Amino acid sequence: PALLELLPDLSPHAAPDRVFDKQTYGPWHDKRLQAALRQQNCGHLVISGVETDLCVLATALGAIERGLYVSLVRDATGSGLPDSHDRALQLFETRFSEQAQVIDCDTACTLLAEGEAR
Repeated sequence: PALLELLPDLSPHAAPDRVFDKQTYGPWHDKRLQAALRQQNCGHLVISGVETDLCVLATALGAIERGLYVSLVRDATGSGLPDSHDRALQLFETRFSEQAQVIDCDTACTLLAEGEAR
C-alpha cells in the first residue's frame, strides 16, 4: 500500500478531498474530478502517477481535451517499461508542447504552493 502513496514532497498539496481514486485508465468517466476542477476554476493540472504510458497518459489527454493545461511530473511518474515511460514523456514534450509541459517535482511543488496549478 505504501507504494501507492504520493511522493512526500507532493502529498502536502493533495488534501484528502482532492484525491480521486479511479477504476479506469483515466479519471474522466466519473464526473467528480471534472466537477471539482470546474468548481475551483482550475486551468492548470499537475499530474503524477503510474503507469506513465497508460493511466497518466489517459489522464493527461483527457485533461487537454477538457481545455486544461497539463504539467507532467517526470520524477513522480513511472512505468514498468522504462522505454515506454520515456517515450510518453517525449510525446508530451514534442507533440503537446502547447498544451503540456514535463517538469520535475521541485517545479511542481512551486506551482502548487503558489496556487498556479492544482
